[in-house]
Amino acid sequence: MAAIGDHEGGAGCHGALKHCVAVYWRRHGSSASADKLKRLLIERVDAAEWDASVHPPAYRQLELDRIGSLIDSVRGQQRASEQAEEERRARASCPWPDPGMTLAKAEPALQATVARFFDEAVPEALAQREAYADALEEHRAGRGKVSAEVEFDEIDSDGIFSPHIEPEPPEFAQWGVRITPGAGKTHAARERIVRYVKATGRTIVYAVPTHAKAEEEETKINSFAGETLAAIWRGIDREDPTRPGVKLCRRGELVKAVVKSSGSINDVCGSPTRGFCPFRNDCGYRQQADRTPRVWVITHAALATKPQGAMKDADALIVDEALTLSGGREDHLPLSDFVAPRKEHARLDGWLRRARAAVERLEPGSYVPRGPFEAEGFSEAACMALLAGEAYGYTRVAKVFDPRAEDEIIQAAVEPVTVLNGQVRVRQAFWKNLSELLAGDEATSARMKMSAGDDQAISITTPARPHPEWLERPILHLDATLNEAVVSNWLPRFELIADIRVERGGGVSVHQIVDQAVSYGRVVPGAGGDRSPQKRSAQETYAQRIMRAIEVKAADDRRAGGKTGVIAPKALEDYMEQTWQGWDTRPLNLIINHYGNIRGMNNLEDCRREILISRTEPQAGEVERAARVEFGRHPTVSIGAGFYPDRVVALRSLGNAIASVEQPYHPDRRADAILEQIRDAEVTQAVHRARPVRRGRDRPLVIEIVTGIPVDITVDSVGTFEEWLETSPGRLLLARGFWPTSWEGKQAALADLYPTPTAVRRWFEKNPTEMDMREAVDGVLAAKGALRPYRDILIRLEGTLQQVGLWSLYRYRVAGSRRSHLVAVDQALHADCAKAWACRLGKALDLFEPVGEAARPPAAEPDPPLVLRLATAPSIVSDIFGTDRRDPAAAPFPAAPLHVRTAAGDVRFWPAEDEGRPILARTLPPPKPIAEPILTVGIICDHLGISRFALKNHMGKSRFRKLPGAERERAAIRWMTLKVGREQFITAVRALAEQMRQVGRA
Repeated sequence: MAAIGDHEGGAGCHGALKHCVAVYWRRHGSSASADKLKRLLIERVDAAEWDASVHPPAYRQLELDRIGSLIDSVRGQQRASEQAEEERRARASCPWPDPGMTLAKAEPALQATVARFFDEAVPEALAQREAYADALEEHRAGRGKVSAEVEFDEIDSDGIFSPHIEPEPPEFAQWGVRITPGAGKTHAARERIVRYVKATGRTIVYAVPTHAKAEEEETKINSFAGETLAAIWRGIDREDPTRPGVKLCRRGELVKAVVKSSGSINDVCGSPTRGFCPFRNDCGYRQQADRTPRVWVITHAALATKPQGAMKDADALIVDEALTLSGGREDHLPLSDFVAPRKEHARLDGWLRRARAAVERLEPGSYVPRGPFEAEGFSEAACMALLAGEAYGYTRVAKVFDPRAEDEIIQAAVEPVTVLNGQVRVRQAFWKNLSELLAGDEATSARMKMSAGDDQAISITTPARPHPEWLERPILHLDATLNEAVVSNWLPRFELIADIRVERGGGVSVHQIVDQAVSYGRVVPGAGGDRSPQKRSAQETYAQRIMRAIEVKAADDRRAGGKTGVIAPKALEDYMEQTWQGWDTRPLNLIINHYGNIRGMNNLEDCRREILISRTEPQAGEVERAARVEFGRHPTVSIGAGFYPDRVVALRSLGNAIASVEQPYHPDRRADAILEQIRDAEVTQAVHRARPVRRGRDRPLVIEIVTGIPVDITVDSVGTFEEWLETSPGRLLLARGFWPTSWEGKQAALADLYPTPTAVRRWFEKNPTEMDMREAVDGVLAAKGALRPYRDILIRLEGTLQQVGLWSLYRYRVAGSRRSHLVAVDQALHADCAKAWACRLGKALDLFEPVGEAARPPAAEPDPPLVLRLATAPSIVSDIFGTDRRDPAAAPFPAAPLHVRTAAGDVRFWPAEDEGRPILARTLPPPKPIAEPILTVGIICDHLGISRFALKNHMGKSRFRKLPGAERERAAIRWMTLKVGREQFITAVRALAEQMRQVGRA
């Protein structure tokens, strides 16, 4: 309402009245009192300053006459909005009806589930493996010689592989456990692995997402076991841990070239007949393969290749976190390849001519259909036979080079083999995908598509999968955001045996933005399809507002002794770091991470606040392409380049009714599973990086979810994105550690926000509340600068005033200027205040000197230690320390120093004793006390004219008795300083000490 009127910074009449009415109804709801609002508005209009030429009395009276209809109209809009919100909440579905079990109950349940895998699934798998080996050996001993040739002429293609001539391999358990992040799944797995390998002496493979996590787990497993049980399997490009600076394989690039040509690392290592690699005897990779640890710790990427060394015989595979393999491979098969002769297997030619006839009928840009191939007589069995026949085209890489030769010579020799074997691999991929198409019910293949251009070829996409040999053992998959539909693609027999949801700790508070998703296109500079300068400018504005909000929140956490964690998109993280480098305002207690790199991360476990900004949401077309590759099926509903539809989801609160959000989703369940795994699972992982399930009231945590994605955690409050971004210049000055009294200085500290000092002044003038705060703080600093009493201001020291009042105050003058100004600097942020302020101003300083308490005698004559001796009255001692010294069994005085806030900064006193008397020492008493003046409370009270009885009565009040000891001490000293003023108290005590010192010398 302060904006009503024609005063400087006022907003006029009609517009200001309308705004006040809208804010009132939004803040208090449509059920609030309309009469109260009308009375307040009439009183404000009567008291406001008006310009008769702009708003004459008749106009103002007309507005007041219509104020009732305005109030009713806006109230009706608010009521309609509330009803719509209620209807939306009624439609909302809450996927989390309860907060889950407590951590104390969840941990035993998790441990029992992991133990069940080792007690049931692993022994059963060992028995199955042994029985299968015996049956296979018996079968092979009794069978005759089998021809290696496959006939393709006049045979029944459907019966090529029937009946099965070998025993079926066993089907091992593939179990999964889903549990809330931070509940200890990794610890439970680690503990059970150690117990199993110690008891049996057998081998377990433990897969984690990254090499950094693998190194961490190796250390923890060995530490928990008390001996070396675990070792990391490192790739050829990793550094040899025994020889820093040397890679495990010194011919890593050559090995990659050979593997690309369908060879293996063993081809490079050599053999007795071909010769050996010259580095064989000193090869770190081979030495690693010869090791036999009980626990192999590997990365997820290693699962894409065959098990190496002792891992081949491992009893079980434990996969921690969602499996992260490299993206699918895309190949192109030219249509001309169907007429290319197969010299190695000429009987394929007839089938190739049929395939050529089928593909010639395909439309460019279309997915490969089944109809033309069925018309040519193809079936699943025929395609599998053709796949086996194509294998005759492979060239053995080991035959084309000598492992003793130079790397350049070997690479030149394998290049043509790479091309030939690559063609064979693509041909086999075509027949495999065609066989899957003909075996299923899809009309077209989801992984094969005709090229749209003039280049006649078939594009074939192959999904990334673990090597089949890894599935020849029981598998336990532990993941906090496990998606059964996605996991079943690489674990065909997957079974979720436990779904454990854990409620958050008691010291956690969650705030979430609900009005929008805060998309990349809104807050990440350069993101989205619109690359116009206007869009870029708007994105940078939002990004900078986010940065300022983070600065303010991080400053609050720093003053409370905590850290602030932020998880944001990678592009936004890079922009913020680069911009902060230019602003030089990055909070010292800030930890930033980005989406896509947070699984297994633990650097936010002890932060006081965690902020999540935006979310990773791919476009619908990208999700559909990923679903086609991952599931091998087309979405039942395709959105393409359109937008996702929305569904209303209720956020979980104590009553499940606090708010709801509109969540984008994909109508196809498989595509929606991919979307949830990319977007929702990542946000969930981010929320739990600060370990809210393990927080108590002794370790409080504030989580701010700045996106509209529902997460399985109880939300305490909600708000809008604009409300979260709202930051005043005053709080920003506090966060940056500068409070200058001049407008020029304020503009220098807020140069990224205001281009001129006039812009700063106008903002404060338009915001009266902030202006009052600014004037109060400037008054405190001016009083300190002039060494004038300001007891009346100190009484109101709360929040901003209290913070700035404890900073160091300096008088400065810019070079070439006549006028000096004051600036308060937070030394906790700026150790070199003069340099920091000069850099902020961007100008040289002729003067920069401390003001007030800092203006002391030269350091050559330091002030003596100031000792405050307490009165001998037990009540005074009890009031200040919370300890009755008359009781022999009373607890001793606290050993921690007592921090006393003065105008010059914090002064520390140590509880000590002097000849059996309790004292507060300004410095730690020396081993041998020196004859220094002892100031009792009585002497100080007499010197200052304060009644001792008044001090005793004040500290005996009930509100002080309930305070902890440290708070009672602060209250007593604060009362004495407020009685006379801080400056006067310190000056008087120093003068009294000097008088007593002179008397002692005499």
